[in-house]
Amino acid sequence: MGKTILLSLGNLKLRSKILGLVAILLLLTGINSGIALWKLDRIGTEIADIAEADIPLTRNVTNVTIAQLEQGILLERGLRLAFEMHSNPAVAPHYEETVSRFAAFGHKADEEIAAARELARQAAARAHSSAQRQELQSVATQLETIAAHHLAYEEHAEELLERARNASENELAEGIAAIEREQEKLDREMEDLLAEIGDFTAAAARQAEGDEQRAMVLLAAMAVIGLAAGLGLGWAIASALVGPLSRAVATIKALAAGDTSVEMEVDTRDEVGELAQTIEVVRQTTIRADELA
Repeated sequence: MGKTILLSLGNLKLRSKILGLVAILLLLTGINSGIALWKLDRIGTEIADIAEADIPLTRNVTNVTIAQLEQGILLERGLRLAFEMHSNPAVAPHYEETVSRFAAFGHKADEEIAAARELARQAAARAHSSAQRQELQSVATQLETIAAHHLAYEEHAEELLERARNASENELAEGIAAIEREQEKLDREMEDLLAEIGDFTAAAARQAEGDEQRAMVLLAAMAVIGLAAGLGLGWAIASALVGPLSRAVATIKALAAGDTSVEMEVDTRDEVGELAQTIEVVRQTTIRADELA
């Protein structure tokens, strides 16, 4: 194989050999750069997905959870104030403020749920893998369910707060127990959704890290291959030049010393081959001149 390569190189001009070596090295460099750009683009896309979808989703769902917790606190306060109003009408303004704040946090939770659902849908539409698309579609579906449950919870809570103005705690015991169950269910749904988003965000981060490590290994391997190819081709070209040139120098020295018996055998078609043919002409000319003398 090596001999075949050397013979093939021997048929090329020096300019072609050098340009060929440069072209091959540039090609390997281009391939290495292309792979690097491809890998970096993929890693960048994965990081962008985390930054543009996973993290905002986590923030939205966290805000919903906070708003839901605030509503739970305000509901308890509103019920307490409603029952207290039966004997102390002076707390009515505090009751109205609490009910207003409960509604405000409910509106905020609804907005955050809607924003998270739309974000999940958009992220699913531009997902780069079927697994990622299914995960985001699952999040969007869960958010739709949570939105419906939260709306029902708000309606039941506001109805309970209104009834508490004229009913005793014992009369509303069943309603209070029911709203507490709804609240606990919502809390569990939000916790489960947060955990799910956290899991696939962590998985996406691990995937990006793994791709980065694999990219570094691949780039290192390509660099080694490029270095080996450059050294191998350089050695082949050097061998194709140095050996024949050394023989040419030895032949010229022998002819200069008057030894015309030295023959130079070079079977290449490059400049070294032309030099060998010229030396052979000089040798033959010297032999004929010696014979005539």
